[in-house]
Amino acid sequence: MHIVRYQADAGFARCGANSCSGGASGGPQFRLPASATPYRSTLTISFRYRASGAGATFLVRPDVYPEAPGPNFVAMLPAQRSVLGTGGRAQSMTVVFRPALLDGGTRYGLGVSPDLVLHPHKAAISVSQVVYSLDAWST
Repeated sequence: MHIVRYQADAGFARCGANSCSGGASGGPQFRLPASATPYRSTLTISFRYRASGAGATFLVRPDVYPEAPGPNFVAMLPAQRSVLGTGGRAQSMTVVFRPALLDGGTRYGLGVSPDLVLHPHKAAISVSQVVYSLDAWST
């Protein structure tokens, strides 16, 4: 099964010398057909991002979570990916993740959470124009 979803604006993280702020907007949803066995899957995420800040370390984390009762995030391999600074210019990137087993018949939400790990000075990252491509198969 192949599922594709789009999200215009996904989120941001900004840090100054003494404080940080950020936000991620709720993304699209999908539901896998009911199945007696869980699904294995791969999640490919393509997106545009802008990242600036000398000496900063930037990360993106995929968010896959069941809509009810949660949100309890599905474990991913890897849990996150590092991205390079762009000096504030827009750049495109595609990354692949392997979610833990997904239950059929469950509605899941998708998202991307940008983050700053190291920010010695002012730094920022924003993510937009996200295409999620999920390939799933019964185990």
